[in-house]
Formats: sequence, structure tokens, C-alpha cells
Amino acid sequence: MTQIWSNFLLNFYTTNNLDNITTADLPESIILNYETSRALAEELLEIFNKGNSRWQYDEVILVDVKKWLDTNNHCPETVFLSVYNERERIEFACLLAFMYLYGVGTTPNNISAFTWYKTAAEAGDLLGQNELGSCLKMGAGTKQDDQQAFHWYLKSATGGFPVAQYKIGWAYFNGRGTERDLNLAFYWFNISARAGFGDAHDHLAFCYQTGKGVKKNLRKAIYWYQKASDSGNSSSSKKLARYYKYGYGVPRDMHMAIRNYIRAEPSDSLIARFDLRKFFWNVT
Repeated sequence: MTQIWSNFLLNFYTTNNLDNITTADLPESIILNYETSRALAEELLEIFNKGNSRWQYDEVILVDVKKWLDTNNHCPETVFLSVYNERERIEFACLLAFMYLYGVGTTPNNISAFTWYKTAAEAGDLLGQNELGSCLKMGAGTKQDDQQAFHWYLKSATGGFPVAQYKIGWAYFNGRGTERDLNLAFYWFNISARAGFGDAHDHLAFCYQTGKGVKKNLRKAIYWYQKASDSGNSSSSKKLARYYKYGYGVPRDMHMAIRNYIRAEPSDSLIARFDLRKFFWNVT
């Protein structure tokens, strides 16, 4: 069975003819195993959607996908083709784009990734709109275009996708793809943060700390830095460590200072241990 798949995939990959696959092209054993193929595609889609529902970064989702492949001894090329066979179902468009983007079971292909994200985005998929914006922002598989990136981020953000809401806030904060507007930056950071997106917690805290787009409020800044730290943001943890060390906006508390510093740095690192001693004794 493995050899049949390998020969079949090699033929279509080398001729770049995947879009012309028909049932007549498929080996008999693959046709008989179609339900298994669909089940594989559905299972991987569930893992992919679970990661995105928690707004995990692609790199984290990629680790989960590879772990699933290894744990179940699945051939990546087999799984890719299983997903590709479901390409007419719009819910698979983002997953297929993801697999093209990171070369899961196929050769990495930014143009194909962009194409499938565009398909999902134009069908109204919020994740697809967000990812299409990222492709345009980075120039992945297409010409770099900040204004078009902003356009698709905004569609996703207004649809309620917290990652895109954060990215729209970032665009307004930095004036990328649109005019700089700190008030709107704060507005979108606030919406994204309250939806639970960790990076937005950090940026919202910074707005409160510096008075950008909102009146300065150190108490609220510390609240949101703590939220960001709790979600794994090391930058926020370091800021909290300093605040507790010097009693800036909070009661001075070296225990909390060290706790937040350790959160920000791997405690098993020799450099981290040395830096922690410097931090504690205020050695410069």
C-alpha cells in the first residue's frame, strides 16, 4: 500500500497535475480506502481547528500536527492527499493552505498557500481572511501590500476574530496600511484583549502605561500586564518583575519580582541564573 501511494504521489508531484485528479486516476486500493482517507482528513482538520480556536501561532499548531502524524504513524504525503481530496469543501481550504505553507506532506508552496487562503477568505472564513492578510503583509505567495493586508485583517476583525482584532490595533498603532490612529489602536487592542488574546493584553497594558490612545492608568496597566504574563508573554513578566522589585504601582514584593522574572526566563539556563542573581542583588 505504501509503495502504491509513493508511486502515485511521485507521479502527480513531478507532473504538477494535482488539480486534474479524477477517480479513474486513483489506484483501486485507494478508491476502496476512500472512507479511511476522509476520516484522516477530518481528524487532522479537528486538530487544526482546535489550535486556531485557541488562537495558537502556526508554529505551535505545526508541532501538534507533526506529533499527530508521528504518534499515529501516518504518512504525511498520504494525509496531504486525503486533505486535498476534500478541497471542494470550504472548511478544508485553510488547512490545505497551511499544509502548502509549511510543507506538510508536500513541497512548501507559498503561491498555493496564498491561493487557498484567498479561497477561504472570499468565502467569508474569518481565519482565512486573517491568514490572507498575513500573506499580503509578508509578501508570501503574492506581492507585498500593506493596504490589502489591512483590508482583510479588518474584515476578519469586524467578524469577531481576536487575532485579527489585535493585528488591526497593531496596524493603527504603527500606521501600517492605514493612517496612524492611537485611539483606534487602543480600541482594537481592548476588544482583542477582552476576548482573551495574549499579545493584545501586553499592548493594551502598554497603552495604559504610556497614555497612548487612552488616559494613563498604571493600575490598569499592571492588571493587563499580569494577564499577558499569565498567558506566557515573557516581556510582560519582565515588566512586572521590575514593578514588584521597585514598588512601581504595586507594593514592593521581591518574592513576586523573582517569580515573574523566572516566568520570563528558563530557570535551568546558566545565563538565566546569573541574570537572576544580578536582578536580585541589583548588580549592574
